[in-house]
Amino acid sequence: MQNCDVYAFCGAFGVCNQRGIPLCTCIHGFEPRSPKDWNLSDYSSGGCVRKSSLQCGHRDAFSLMSNVKLPANPRNLSVASAHDCKLACSDSCSCTAYTYSNNECSIWNGDLFNLQQISSGEAGGEDLYLRLAASDIQKPGGKKKKENVVVIGGALAGVVAFLGLVLFCRLAASDILKSGGKKKEADTGVVVETVAGFVALLGLILFSICVVDETLP
Repeated sequence: MQNCDVYAFCGAFGVCNQRGIPLCTCIHGFEPRSPKDWNLSDYSSGGCVRKSSLQCGHRDAFSLMSNVKLPANPRNLSVASAHDCKLACSDSCSCTAYTYSNNECSIWNGDLFNLQQISSGEAGGEDLYLRLAASDIQKPGGKKKKENVVVIGGALAGVVAFLGLVLFCRLAASDILKSGGKKKEADTGVVVETVAGFVALLGLILFSICVVDETLP
């Protein structure tokens, strides 16, 4: 018997992968109840717990887990479609997952045990829809958007730093001219324009960061 065949080997909401390192991982949206025990490969004692509490009703969302061996102890329902199966789970606050395959609906209440990740090419894998808080659902491209914001913000910050250096040099040159007793006055118009450009660009950076931050997940 392999480790993944042992009942509740990875604890509640843990996924076992016989070919994985480590053997057990927490489902997306969950974390180890006891990180210390988890790091010692003692998975079953605490299992995994949710990062965010469910809101119950239709305010939660479902995340697809592909190619998995379904958890133990399903409850079979007679429904007409996959949509009805999803609604049946959504309407029950205790329902944590559902699957609809071959015109059959199965739901799970409470903790999920014996989830296994099936390797590609192996038979027996099915789709499972896991109930999560809406805030824990991954949005496509979210990470890439944040990386782009960092790059753009860094570039703009570099431009601001350059303008600041130009302003400093012009002000320093103005002081040198005055201290040398020369009658030539510093070009105050250029200095004012530089300051205005510096302030405007700084405002643009702050505005851009605020707008983009509101749109990211």
